[in-house]
Amino acid sequence: MQQVGLKKSFNDAGRARGLLSGDLWYSQQAFRCLNQAIGRCIRHRYDYGAVILLDERFRHHRNQSMLSRWVKGIVKTEPKFAQALESLRAFYDRILEDPPKNPHAPALAEKGITQIGS
Repeated sequence: MQQVGLKKSFNDAGRARGLLSGDLWYSQQAFRCLNQAIGRCIRHRYDYGAVILLDERFRHHRNQSMLSRWVKGIVKTEPKFAQALESLRAFYDRILEDPPKNPHAPALAEKGITQIGS
């Protein structure tokens, strides 16, 4: 943690040279890690899953704007946990009824390649 403090101080001191502020640098690093984690849960366009961010800061556009482009448009916020749980249940009901289909899956299967996540 001492190294993080040193890096933040270094950035704050270098603002005149065009460096990000220490807080902005730290925030970008945190969102980079978060975006990597989300990408590991949902690996490709025909995959599906729910990533639950239990933090009220994600209600703010400022924080949602730091998420990956493909995630920004699908973020849902709910005011109460029960509503979030119902929204999650409805999402999986829709997926069970009509799962995402890779149009290339039959051609891949002929080559012995199975779809990731199927």
